Amino acid sequence: MIDLPAVLESKRKATQLDRLMALSIATMAQCADQDARQRFVERLSDGLDEVNEDEAKNDEFDRKAFERLRGLVGKGGGA
Repeated sequence: MIDLPAVLESKRKATQLDRLMALSIATMAQCADQDARQRFVERLSDGLDEVNEDEAKNDEFDRKAFERLRGLVGKGGGA
């Protein structure tokens, strides 16, 4: 069975690392046109602090879903 939260966390970290690498490249390229570099950095940082309202609502512990999952994997479900 796939550990979905771990997969999502791994994907999030990979995306952050990709952005960090692109930002590092942009920062090191000081000889590039400053306006183009600034636009590039702004596009990278767009949406970093945005919170998706649907994700925020769904980011709560669902006891019923947890118990269903527990029953599916056969751990601690009683007998």
